[in-house]
Amino acid sequence: VSFTNPKSASEFTSSAELGKGRLSVKATTIEFGESATTARRETETAGFSIRGFDNVDLSSTGDVRFAGTGVTAIDNIGGSGKAANLNISAARVATVDTANHLLVASGATTVSHNPKASGATSDTGLGGSLELRGKSLDVSGKIDVAAGNVTLDGSDYLTILKGAFVGAEGRKVVFDDTSAYASGGTVTLKSAQGNVTVESGAVVSVSADA
Repeated sequence: VSFTNPKSASEFTSSAELGKGRLSVKATTIEFGESATTARRETETAGFSIRGFDNVDLSSTGDVRFAGTGVTAIDNIGGSGKAANLNISAARVATVDTANHLLVASGATTVSHNPKASGATSDTGLGGSLELRGKSLDVSGKIDVAAGNVTLDGSDYLTILKGAFVGAEGRKVVFDDTSAYASGGTVTLKSAQGNVTVESGAVVSVSADA
C-alpha cells in the first residue's frame, strides 16, 4: 500500500464526521511517498493528510517505509478537533535512500513489532531523515534509518520500551573488490512537556562498522 501526493494539492478525508471513525491498513509493505517540496518540508506544511478517524492503524508484515520528501499529518483539523491516535505495527520502520519525512499525529502514537512479521527486510539505502511526532510516543518496535537521522518527539512523553531498537547506524558498503564506510548518523529523543525514558533492554544506536 502506498500513500503519495507528489503535487501536494489534495488530502484523503473520511466521508464520516471528522473524528468518529477508524482506519486500518494491512499490507506486506506500507509506504509513504513523495508529498512535499523541500520548501514545504522545511516549513512543515502537510502535503498529505489523513482525517476523520479516532484511530489510524498501520499494520505491515514487512516495512513501514518513507520515500522521497514528505510531510504527513494525521489529525481532525476542520472537524471535531479530537486527537487522532496512530498505531504502527511492522517488522521495521525505515527510510528509502535519502528520504526526508515528517509524520505527525495529533494523538497518542505507538510503534510496535508486528508478531506476524516475515523477518526478511530489504536494503533501503543510506542517509535518510525521519521525524515522528505524537501527543505521546511509545516505541517497542524497530526504527532503522541507516547512516541517517531519526527524531522522535512525544509532546506529553516519549518512552523507548524494553526490546525496542532505534538506530541510525553506519554501514559498510561493498563495491566489487573494495569497501567504503558510511558513518553513523544521529538520534534525537525529545518531549516538550514530559519525560524521555529509555528502558533497560532497549537499544538506541549510532554505532558504525569498523
